[in-house]
Amino acid sequence: METKVQAQYLQQGDYLPATKSTVIYASASGLRIPSGKVRIDLQYANGKKRTAYWGKSTEIVVERETPPVSWEEGPDAFRHTS
Repeated sequence: METKVQAQYLQQGDYLPATKSTVIYASASGLRIPSGKVRIDLQYANGKKRTAYWGKSTEIVVERETPPVSWEEGPDAFRHTS
């Protein structure tokens, strides 16, 4: 399922169809990460990896297996029912 997310909400395993790469690491905190930026480590299909720094609010189209649960759905959305 394709969806737009801000760079600060990228998750490991997100596929970026525009660059044909997969997120292997995303972090907005650290000594070497400039303020307002997110460090993204990407891996391409051929095995090559690269690191990119994007603005936290940059919108990116990603493909995810399951959509994230939004807080607007309420705290009950986070409970396991079995």
